[in-house]
Amino acid sequence: MKKFLLFVAISLAIISASPGVSYTDNEARKIITEKGPLHREIFEIPLFVALPQRSSLLKTPTGAEDKQAKITLDASVLYVPIDVLMAEFTGEKLKARGLELKSESELLWNGSRAMLLKVFQTLGGGKVKGQWILAIDRLDHTWMVNGAYDAKNQHSSAEVLSILQSAWWEPGNVPFAALNVGEIDIDTSGTPFKLAKAASGALIYTKDGKLPTEAADKAIFIASKIQNLHIPASKRADFAKEKCADAALGNDMEIISENKIQIDGKEACEILATADSEEEETVIFQTMLFDMRDYNVLIGIAHADNEANVAHFKKLTEKLIAAPKRKG
Repeated sequence: MKKFLLFVAISLAIISASPGVSYTDNEARKIITEKGPLHREIFEIPLFVALPQRSSLLKTPTGAEDKQAKITLDASVLYVPIDVLMAEFTGEKLKARGLELKSESELLWNGSRAMLLKVFQTLGGGKVKGQWILAIDRLDHTWMVNGAYDAKNQHSSAEVLSILQSAWWEPGNVPFAALNVGEIDIDTSGTPFKLAKAASGALIYTKDGKLPTEAADKAIFIASKIQNLHIPASKRADFAKEKCADAALGNDMEIISENKIQIDGKEACEILATADSEEEETVIFQTMLFDMRDYNVLIGIAHADNEANVAHFKKLTEKLIAAPKRKG
């Protein structure tokens, strides 16, 4: 049975997304939390949650777990804007992955856009896993906090929800320095791709210039730059493979090729992979270009015309590096 990590699996599912969720101060319910004595930093992101005083939750590498109560808490950083990410959290899209959307709420949480969802997954033997999922907008990326529990245990559901509702972080604190789009650029000449969206720190390209794309192959290319996050040279290859696996949507990923290359004197990891589902084969082409404390993430995903699209993705990658920076 595949490990259910919805907050990771959906991170790059924008290739087939329906229109994204829109957020406004009028539509979103406002939530303000304050940090108290019970708040603890248990995740790898700078977010604190209040754990019950008599909680049996024990620290894990990615969060906390109570094996007896069958509760797990973990979190992740997804390098895609929340507007794009949330387009995949629809009842129809989740149902196609064997998941049932029970509820969703748009929120303005501590001044940040957020989405709180309740999702069920039916497992073997009549078991049902519940998930409370909190997605938090961090400009060019998204924090995803996930609380899993036995869906038949209402006490566990309430405990997980209470923990997520206590989430607190420094106002305006973004772990990676906000990046102006002007600091990255791509020359799309010689390819069918057009700019679909320019978000803070990310450029998103599709063949029809629309997001979500209506192109038959659903091809999409995302270029972004993450600042102030140092990845040691010895861990870069594994880090690149981990991020490439995020795009496989929980399906079996096969790495076709993996190369360490040099671009403008900087180390880069290039990965070509496929991910098979019951419906289709997805091609993933990812390049990570590392600097001392920054790195570029360039990833192309397509559902058809794989060979041609990989050639386009390679050309776009080269043109990100070669293109002059925009001014202003």
